[in-house]
Amino acid sequence: MVTETRAAGFKAMTLDVAGAFHSPDMAPAEQPFKQAVEDVTISAPRVPVISGLTARPLTDLPSELSRAIVSPVRWREVMTALVALGAEQFVDVGPGRVLERLVKRNIVEVQADVVAA
Repeated sequence: MVTETRAAGFKAMTLDVAGAFHSPDMAPAEQPFKQAVEDVTISAPRVPVISGLTARPLTDLPSELSRAIVSPVRWREVMTALVALGAEQFVDVGPGRVLERLVKRNIVEVQADVVAA
């Protein structure tokens, strides 16, 4: 996939991940996950929580979270939305430092601090 993407003129890299998360391979888990989220009482957030599915603040938590497990993460758009909301510091809670490196690659126009926990 990376080779084909690069051949089409796009930048691409393989991420070392533990599973087929955020892909159609997770379809069997989508509805059970949605039901589990619906069964939990969740208070409204005090700050906007940006969806990896829509790159906008979450509006329908169970639907958006469950749909996100079978959909690509819109990483660049999420980072852009966070910066537009005023984010200046990002914390990668790991494992590893993959997200730290992605922030540094994607948010070059803003002086943002990245802390790996």
